[in-house]
Amino acid sequence: MREGRVHAGIVIIVQQRWTPGEIIRRMRRLSDNRTPADMRNWVEFLSDWGEE
Repeated sequence: MREGRVHAGIVIIVQQRWTPGEIIRRMRRLSDNRTPADMRNWVEFLSDWGEE
C-alpha cells in the first residue's frame, strides 16, 4: 500500500480442520455481508465468520 498498489481483498483460512461445507458456509456468510468495495485492500480471517 505504501507503493500505491491495491488488491481486491484477502481471506485468510487458518487450517481449523473445517469440512469443505463449513468453509463454503463461512465464505457465503462473508460474501453476504461484505461488498467488493468493502473488501478492497482489506484482510479478513474466515474464523471470524462462524455461527454466532
